[in-house]
Amino acid sequence: MNFDQAKKNRFEAEARFILSMKYLRMVQHFGNIPLIKESPVTISESSLPRANKEEVLAYALENAQFAIDHLPARFTGADLGRVNKAAAYLLKANIYLYQASIKQFHENVSAATLWQQAYEAAAEVQKMGYSLVDDYAEVFKQANNANTTEVILARQYVEDKITHMTPVLASPSGTGITGNGWASFCPTRIW
Repeated sequence: MNFDQAKKNRFEAEARFILSMKYLRMVQHFGNIPLIKESPVTISESSLPRANKEEVLAYALENAQFAIDHLPARFTGADLGRVNKAAAYLLKANIYLYQASIKQFHENVSAATLWQQAYEAAAEVQKMGYSLVDDYAEVFKQANNANTTEVILARQYVEDKITHMTPVLASPSGTGITGNGWASFCPTRIW
């Protein structure tokens, strides 16, 4: 496809952010896991050895840094809610926090450098103007949908389109936003 290289880099950065986040979560849940850096493996190549979690986390950091380098600080308009530089910095901080916790609390090794790197990544987010709001209830108001200094990355609420599952679960069959209520916890009718 022919389009602007900066836009290609942004799309790649968004994908690498998700890849980095997924590898961090998999390491947190499973420890050493197979690491796939190149093209997807075929069925015949699917028996991969587990990579050391330090190697996997280094790859996650590499992808988070790519996202930091190629994502804008903020999005507006139709792009509001996309992964931005602040989210990538927080992912980087989260990876360092996880590494520092493992080193210090499970391996009894000093992790001062890792704690410092986590702090530095998180401090970059504060420099971008993000902070906690005074009234916590403001975060949950529709009028402030991703328009507060506290929201960095959130799934965007769109009335009657993107919502939570409560109306579907609680509505009787044939009602609700989609017209397909599941009646999961509705009282039964008395005949």
